[in-house]
Amino acid sequence: LGASSIAAVGIGQLLAFFLLPVGAGLSVGATVVIAQLWGARRLDDGREAAVHVLGLAILASLILMGLGLAFAPSVMQVLGARPEVIALAGPYIEIIFLVIPFTMLIQILSGILHGTGDTRTPMYCMIGVNILHVLLAYPLIYGRWGFPNLGVSGAAVAVGIAESAGVVFLLIRCRPLLTWPRRLRLH
Repeated sequence: LGASSIAAVGIGQLLAFFLLPVGAGLSVGATVVIAQLWGARRLDDGREAAVHVLGLAILASLILMGLGLAFAPSVMQVLGARPEVIALAGPYIEIIFLVIPFTMLIQILSGILHGTGDTRTPMYCMIGVNILHVLLAYPLIYGRWGFPNLGVSGAAVAVGIAESAGVVFLLIRCRPLLTWPRRLRLH
């Protein structure tokens, strides 16, 4: 697609990458807390903790999505992106930030499963997500095999579809591990 398109995707990923440590931190925290509760055979507390961290992740991801959508164009200018790169990156970044909740939920749900000792399910999920992403990106970027030609935005749409499929898979697998809490716990 050319140098400007590659730069647009690169700067879009850079902006999203700055926000992902929040999800990574929540995921590590979820893994540690749930592993401790699971190891102590406090399974109900572990299930409630999983729901708490999911709620926190949804709230945090919605805030990050809003911040990303609001400030991405200004940040791209500050980073020195050329106007043609900003024009190409705009739609891509909008889609990427709209799917940030899915990106974060994959991390959190994987952390919950890791905390219970299940490391294979998240691994298989990520393999599937990456394969689906690759299979969708090419036709969505270039308009092949009956798919629309979305250019740079097609890469972001492929990410969104693949990650949302991963979230659905992990939610199904985590369903037995989630118990609605009787009350909100702040400790």
